[in-house]
Amino acid sequence: RFLSQKIDVVPIALNLREHWGQDDVSEALHRHAVKIGFEPPAQLVRAWNAGQVIVLLDGFDELAPQAWRLNASAMRANRRDAVTLVHRFIEGSRGRSGILISGRDHYFDRLEELRSTFDLPDEAKILDVGEFTEQQAQQYLFKKGVKAELPDWLPRKPLLLGYLATRNLLMDVLGIDGHQGRALAWDQFLGKICSREAARCSAWAKGTTS
Repeated sequence: RFLSQKIDVVPIALNLREHWGQDDVSEALHRHAVKIGFEPPAQLVRAWNAGQVIVLLDGFDELAPQAWRLNASAMRANRRDAVTLVHRFIEGSRGRSGILISGRDHYFDRLEELRSTFDLPDEAKILDVGEFTEQQAQQYLFKKGVKAELPDWLPRKPLLLGYLATRNLLMDVLGIDGHQGRALAWDQFLGKICSREAARCSAWAKGTTS
């Protein structure tokens, strides 16, 4: 659509997990361009400066603070420092292009902290994706090739169900006996996830050393 001149902006999606510790927009865009093989990388920076891109910043909740202090005000300062790159993108986008930021809201203590940390303009919209309804969960799983009743103790969160489906863990989880109590069910649930991820990490490590 951009090449046919139907639109004059293009989307750029950055996984913030890959930019931990960065606080410069140009550096982040340049690094992203190199990672995806975009040549020349500086062109992406120029497009941003010209207001020709809409940026998606995914996963602000994965930007862990680099230093820890214990009192509440210090923790808020830690979180603000950790998401400096997001704040810089917001500063640079005003009046030129759009920006979409996504992450888990529990990263902040309150919605007011989110707004103040990112210094969001008044016109900024905040959207919340809640849990699936039972019908939505069944429809989602059906598209993934799974037709089964979900146990009461398992949250209907889209991200969680997507993770279980893509890791082929869903059938294992559905086999957990929840009648013995939610605590025991969750213990077995977390055990299965940890075992699967440990096996994947072990297989990856063997592959990189062989």
